[in-house]
Amino acid sequence: MRAFLLAAAFVILAPVVQAAVVNGLPWGGPDLVLIGVVALAPMTRHGALLGFAAGLAADIAPPADHTIGRHALVLCLAGWFLARIPSETPAGFGLAARAGRPRRAGLRSAPPPVRAAPVALVAVLLDALLAVLLGDEPRDPVLASLPGSLAWTVLGAVAVSAVISLLPWRRPSSRRRLWGRHA
Repeated sequence: MRAFLLAAAFVILAPVVQAAVVNGLPWGGPDLVLIGVVALAPMTRHGALLGFAAGLAADIAPPADHTIGRHALVLCLAGWFLARIPSETPAGFGLAARAGRPRRAGLRSAPPPVRAAPVALVAVLLDALLAVLLGDEPRDPVLASLPGSLAWTVLGAVAVSAVISLLPWRRPSSRRRLWGRHA
């Protein structure tokens, strides 16, 4: 329930703060909505819904001067991908574990901040590509602002994801005890 309330507050507040504060900064800044989706999606099984709702809210927040649905698509894909990666892999997962070979470390066994970085990177690049392809922004200003936006957003996603991963109630896979028994 806490994760749902946190996600609902994020969907309402992040686009407002992004439009009112961050978009007015002279040096650019991070995409707060993307950072929130990347940090909160691993907490829920409905990461795609969280990404879609946050992206749609960012799309219709004033000044809505771009194609509606662009952010919703990018954030829906990012949320879906992060929600699909399990937070912990079982010991006997995969064919290599059954054959007695050691498992290779991959994105599944990585901590949440390590998972957040490539997803945030790809999401920023996909959003920039869609902005140019859909004709929302000219290519040269997008390319000029891309390094700063990329750096701020990826670093912000890693930092916020690290803080959220330290919260004791963030893991949806942990079973709650009800009356002394596992639920």
